[in-house]
Amino acid sequence: MRILFVDSKLPMFDRASVDVRMFQILSLVRRLDHRCVYYAFDAKAQEENLGAHDFHRYVTALKKLGIEIRRDIGFEGILERERFDLVYFKYFYPATERIKLVRLWQPRAKIIVDSVD
Repeated sequence: MRILFVDSKLPMFDRASVDVRMFQILSLVRRLDHRCVYYAFDAKAQEENLGAHDFHRYVTALKKLGIEIRRDIGFEGILERERFDLVYFKYFYPATERIKLVRLWQPRAKIIVDSVD
């Protein structure tokens, strides 16, 4: 299965419990041999806030799991160019703004909206 994970930032597993949870979900999904792509729509701001060194620690950790990170094209570009079986939104707020695009470009994809709490 090919899964697109959508979040505002990359998971910072050593700073917040919600990100520990996300990192563990990614790890479990990869162990099941699913192909995963992570798109963080505020990754640039995250990198500016953390600094390049800290930001790349999180990039490296995801890559070690086998997670592909998309930063070169926007959300709609990803949906247009790639096919996914599942789109997983961490939190409802990024989902409300983007579900219509998923339905347009990926009409067969299942959608999960994780409320975390």
